[in-house]
Amino acid sequence: MPKVSQSHRTARREQILAAAESCFSEGGFHRVSMHDICDRAALSPGALYDYFPGKQALIEALAVRRAADATGAASDPLGRLAGLASTEAAAGDRLDLRLWAEALDDPAIRASILSVRARDQIGLRDLFDALAFGLAARRGLDPAFDARPMLATLARLLAAAQSPAGA
Repeated sequence: MPKVSQSHRTARREQILAAAESCFSEGGFHRVSMHDICDRAALSPGALYDYFPGKQALIEALAVRRAADATGAASDPLGRLAGLASTEAAAGDRLDLRLWAEALDDPAIRASILSVRARDQIGLRDLFDALAFGLAARRGLDPAFDARPMLATLARLLAAAQSPAGA
């Protein structure tokens, strides 16, 4: 059997995570089966289980991935605001809500989310992160929610906070 390259393994892992993210966002963790994820990823169960031993491992990997994405976005608050104005991110917001809810009862998921979020967050970033969580939660619950007016105000506040004193 030929050896699989690391780049192929990385791409396959991302394919599985993208399929799981889509499935879980739509149906939740408890209603989605591993078979559903296999179908979405166009993979056999054996191929999926080569990368993740079960649904819990997939959920934990998604928790780390989503938290890392949010932490990276927190270092670019204006970019994060622009992303929150997009209606395309509503599926990700639904997944984040599901992960946060799951973190209440699952110590591994809670630790994954908190450990990644703990990095590089000080002062204004903490405040911004809390505001972004609130907006994402609102949009996750109501995809028709128009955050643009609120985001325009936040953008002005952030721009003022980032400008040199007296400018």
